[in-house]
Amino acid sequence: DNNKNGQDHYIGVHIRTGDSHFGVKNVRNAFDHTTVTAFYQCAARFQTGLGQCLRRHDPHKKLSIYIASDNPATKQEFVQNDPTSIRQMADMEIFHVDRSHAHDSQDPDQAAMDVWAEMKVLMDATCVVYSRSGYSEIAAWAGSLPRCAVLYNECTDAAVSEALGNIGCDG
Repeated sequence: DNNKNGQDHYIGVHIRTGDSHFGVKNVRNAFDHTTVTAFYQCAARFQTGLGQCLRRHDPHKKLSIYIASDNPATKQEFVQNDPTSIRQMADMEIFHVDRSHAHDSQDPDQAAMDVWAEMKVLMDATCVVYSRSGYSEIAAWAGSLPRCAVLYNECTDAAVSEALGNIGCDG
């Protein structure tokens, strides 16, 4: 059981849209609909698989998905897939701790705190769907062990089953 602190089980998702991760060169508001869909489909696989594993505890509970992203439009598009079970930190200022400067933010202290709070939420997720970015990879692998995590574009049924197996679920 990866729920060592008694918190609810949920799926964490981090979508990094900046830089060149999706063929976008430093265009902050550009994102690819197909990629957002791939992230959601992966999270939904975990939601189903982990939900089946945990059914013995509460057969009627649908697991939540937490979405984090450096792009508000991407978060909104992701939430539209399932508004009743997807959660996000509302009105969070986009702030990269490794690239942003104090003058980039109205309140740099609060922005930095929000970044680390969101990192903690992702780290506490039972399973994580992550991007190819340092922030995302830290969130995926720095949580409690054993870890349940899959890179979004490697999210096959076998990969999800293996990740769920890491935490004692048969997938």
